[in-house]
Amino acid sequence: MHLTIFGLFEIISLILIATITCHYCSTRKGLHTARTVLLVGLLTQSLVIIVQNITGLEFTLAGQNIVRNGARFSGTMIVPSAAATYIMVLLFFTIGTAFSTVSRQKKAFLWFITSLGILSLLLTLTRSAWIGFFIGIIILLAYYYMKKAIRLSSIIACIAIVLILGVILAWPVLEKRLYEEDHYEDSIVRLNLILIAFHMIEKNPLLGVGLNNATQVVNKYAAETPLIRNADGFVWVFIVHNQFLLIASETGIPGLIAFLSVIGIALRAALLGMCGRDPVLSETGAILLASIVALIWSLNMDHVSGAQTYILLWFIMSFAMGVRNIVRAEIAAKGSTPYGWHAFHPLYEAQNGATQRGSTGLVDAYADATGRFGAPR
Repeated sequence: MHLTIFGLFEIISLILIATITCHYCSTRKGLHTARTVLLVGLLTQSLVIIVQNITGLEFTLAGQNIVRNGARFSGTMIVPSAAATYIMVLLFFTIGTAFSTVSRQKKAFLWFITSLGILSLLLTLTRSAWIGFFIGIIILLAYYYMKKAIRLSSIIACIAIVLILGVILAWPVLEKRLYEEDHYEDSIVRLNLILIAFHMIEKNPLLGVGLNNATQVVNKYAAETPLIRNADGFVWVFIVHNQFLLIASETGIPGLIAFLSVIGIALRAALLGMCGRDPVLSETGAILLASIVALIWSLNMDHVSGAQTYILLWFIMSFAMGVRNIVRAEIAAKGSTPYGWHAFHPLYEAQNGATQRGSTGLVDAYADATGRFGAPR
């Protein structure tokens, strides 16, 4: 029971974080401040991880030093995968800003931060974050190429130089991860955890095993599930790393549908911003879209229960909602379009205006004298 109560407390905390973020990022000033803070966060986290790898020491918030002896480092995030996911998302903001219209001095500084970020991302030795970064960067580069903001040759040259330098500097650490670990056994371990999760869902499709209770019953369901043993006849049992399956296991299929609905709303909000004509909002929307898609990939692969990745996810999703609020408020100030199914499409809405219902709601609820949600002061 106490684990369920703690889980509810975590959900309330996420809702509070999302509410504050959405409110703050619903103004242009808040949007720019948030993006600046994320750039500073990437620089700080990257330097910490690089120093940890050089010294071989990791510290806790309690001031304790931990000797890792060449193991994975996690910066200030405790969990290496959480640190890697955090850096992955922040790299999208840095690269997106570097490709925008900024001064040469700022562009050079942004590429410097990007280089440190990619190096630290490689040093976390988190394979899922590497793939997630590749997925997100493809989305970003496609956006800037279609906007004709950069040439294809410039894209290839910039990314190749940064990646090559990063791999060269991080190769002593990367070599152990790539060649000295049994990737096949790792995949078998994850497959077993997925099989256990499916068995939980099959037995409890509507209500699940209880919020935050999967760890308490996983051994029971593992004993009932045919699992693949390793060469030593051993099976590693833990809760599934796939967060979507974990949510379905603990809260049932309705809980998973609710979670997917929230992500879908955030994706549509980011797409609405990206399709807009305002360059800053469009660029931010593209960055947020890449971040959410990459986070979806990470949630499929990493164990992030109770870690900072959920906070990051809700921050990014509420950031997207803030961008949507700015877009809709500014469209509402210019006038609305007639009713019609096509008016609900993100591209149409961003370029031609919100529906009459949406415009009225925005004007009444958000366009106050302080300029909240992008309304003119």
